[in-house]
Amino acid sequence: MEGLAADLGYQFLRTVEPIGKGGGLAVMWTQNCKVEVLQANNRLLDLKVLWQSKSFFLTCVYGEPIRGRRSDVWEKITRIGINRTGAWVMTGDFNELIDPSEKIGGADRREANGKDFRQMLNACGMWNIKHTGYQFSWAGTRNNMTVQCRLDRTVANQAWSDLFPKALETYLQKLELDVLPERERWPWFQRIGGFQH
Repeated sequence: MEGLAADLGYQFLRTVEPIGKGGGLAVMWTQNCKVEVLQANNRLLDLKVLWQSKSFFLTCVYGEPIRGRRSDVWEKITRIGINRTGAWVMTGDFNELIDPSEKIGGADRREANGKDFRQMLNACGMWNIKHTGYQFSWAGTRNNMTVQCRLDRTVANQAWSDLFPKALETYLQKLELDVLPERERWPWFQRIGGFQH
């Protein structure tokens, strides 16, 4: 990641290492920003950012892949949010849907699924920011059926939206990077400028 950050023109990098082959978080920034790491673990990178005289909180999330453990992550975020004042944005792979409309294909999803996730967003005063591109950011096969879901998103509170009223999340075109030989993966990644929200 250090080489990638340098190649993309970032001077600073904070990472949380993956567990096995999954997970991991990375945040890169330039010297134009001041960033204070408030919390870092395998599910969250919680930061305080000062940029162009604007101060806000940024939480990068990698949601728990195992459904039965997800509520622990939402509880941690809710505890942060209860005491947090000021502009706040969260982004990442939440591994959860807000409602059944964020899924195409496969077995029907019950409205009750994702309840803890919705409660966390509500408790923290967060909602999706505007986005462009194809929002179904994950695709796979379950029981011989193609399934697509919106697992990646950016949510913000009203104070952050007031600071950045023109903010827009862009879903980049998906590339099948894992099918490329190892030596060819990073050049493809660099050409599209990284995956960003």
